Amino acid sequence: MLFLSIGCQNKKPATCPVDKNSSGAVCKMQSGLSQAATTGFSGIVTETINTAGYTYVLVDTGKGKVWAVGPGIVVKQGDTVVVSGLMPMPNYKSKTLNRTFDFVYFAGSISHKGQLTSNSPSAAGHGMMGSSVVPLANMDFSGIKKPPQGKTVAELFAQKDELVGKKVMFAGKVVKATFKILGKNWLHIQDGTGASGTNDVTITTDATNKPGESVVVEGILSKDKDIGAGYKYTVLIENANVTLVK
Repeated sequence: MLFLSIGCQNKKPATCPVDKNSSGAVCKMQSGLSQAATTGFSGIVTETINTAGYTYVLVDTGKGKVWAVGPGIVVKQGDTVVVSGLMPMPNYKSKTLNRTFDFVYFAGSISHKGQLTSNSPSAAGHGMMGSSVVPLANMDFSGIKKPPQGKTVAELFAQKDELVGKKVMFAGKVVKATFKILGKNWLHIQDGTGASGTNDVTITTDATNKPGESVVVEGILSKDKDIGAGYKYTVLIENANVTLVK
């Protein structure tokens, strides 16, 4: 949804990844690994599976063995890798492998030292996370205008109780895009309004807009949406229609 991470609000620490079908024993996570693993981890590859467009790795971090899957990379047992941009996914069934993982991390990148790999919508077409981010320092929201009958991002948060279940419209810029997670694309939209925690709206959509693009979004507002795996959104616009503003 590989990841991703998709960058959520109120993300809880992940539990220990376990794969009963693995040829390598997966240990119970020791204290500290689950917290670090929500952002990234590194270690030695003990098992690897390559399939169309993406790679599974079982990584021994020194505190536990962690399954992750991300963009295709040439890697072998004994290699040291860095895994980042994570979205935890319990009970994940890979149709390609015909195998169910009790827990796996979808990764935005898997890299050897000094060799970063990144995702794109084309790679994400195999069902993995595709994530790209433009630093907010480079974003100019001065040209964003609230649509007639629309809301600002800050207003969506402030009025979420009365807007829940209703169709809303707002304008902004894509600041992050994650493709093909749980069958959807996940875009983060900001317009320069709101404070930390109320300045970024996540939407699900079929659109594949890129970070930096100006858009108008229309969709149904959900509040306090819990999609599992510790991902909960104060405001989420689902199945949104996205119009590019040129």
